[in-house]
Amino acid sequence: MPDIYSGKGRMKKMLKWKGKYLEGRCGEDAAYRFNLGVLTISGRGRLYDYESNYVDADRKFDVYEIIADAQEEVNARQRRDQCRDADGCDPGQKSADPDVLHHGAVPWADYRNDIRRVLIEKGITSIGNNMFADCVNLESVAIPEGVTVIGYNAFRNCRNLVRVSFPGSLFRIRFQAFEGCHSLTRALIFPKVGLGEDVFKDCPNLKLYVREGSPAMKYAVRNNINYVNMGIGTRQGKSSAGCDAAKQRKCSADSGAVSDQGFEEEFLKVVKQYQQELSDARQFVGILKDCFPEAENQKHVFLMGELSRLGIVQAIRDAEELNAMLLQRYTKRLVSDFAADESWAAWAVSLWCKSYGVNVLDKPCSI
Repeated sequence: MPDIYSGKGRMKKMLKWKGKYLEGRCGEDAAYRFNLGVLTISGRGRLYDYESNYVDADRKFDVYEIIADAQEEVNARQRRDQCRDADGCDPGQKSADPDVLHHGAVPWADYRNDIRRVLIEKGITSIGNNMFADCVNLESVAIPEGVTVIGYNAFRNCRNLVRVSFPGSLFRIRFQAFEGCHSLTRALIFPKVGLGEDVFKDCPNLKLYVREGSPAMKYAVRNNINYVNMGIGTRQGKSSAGCDAAKQRKCSADSGAVSDQGFEEEFLKVVKQYQQELSDARQFVGILKDCFPEAENQKHVFLMGELSRLGIVQAIRDAEELNAMLLQRYTKRLVSDFAADESWAAWAVSLWCKSYGVNVLDKPCSI
């Protein structure tokens, strides 16, 4: 059993290993284990920050992040002092000594190329700086509700990372967190999330799903990144592609209802033609993308595709009647999980019910 030292000699970390199995600590109250290509982080609280493999001498540091780091150190000392004097102090509520939070190389540094998936369990509140940088074969990461901050360089140069889902609790993604993620195709950013400098630099295939006027939308425009406005339509950076699509939609000022008659008619044809493929969400989403490549349809494709992944096809099959309860359940999922506009979310659920439930399965519908 080897001894591995990290953190400028302040902390000796013991790793148990059998072949490519590792386990150890990665936070004051957090641990990791690596086995069969999966790196699992469990526990609670803040994860350690690690040394960077990158030197960016020309990069301008975000003054707000520097101030935030300094304030965090002050808050950490205050919470630690309070916990020393308090009986029954909950360690999950205290912050570790800032000097101990900054460590050397990540303990799985020698196994970066073997990591295919990262699973962060509920209870973790922040992802440390440089934590998963250079995991070039990482394909997916699960970030749970409760995580509020993703540190700088956290997923930098994860070239095979295709998709990441951010929780509603997240409020800050620090600089260069996903720089160089060449395969990253889409990311939904909630309205309150602040983005540091160069968060998605060198991500040529990325499309951001954002809300009107949010920091993420401003970041996309400023950096000429493709984005889908979840409240209006699809745009390409600063250009106006997709703006005319709003004219094709019929909106009722009285009821707040929305619709897109052209898309609805074509979607019905697709559902009828590809009934056998509906059970495979991934395959059907691919069909939707092929059938609706236009920029103005990307928001619709996203909503209909995510409903497919959420299991609406099976729910429609199992329902005796398509009613308001089904509508509300899946509308709520789209709004809470993907920050979708409520009117458009309800429209998407209703379209699935009418196209597949009524026109294909001949189910009674009261929606």
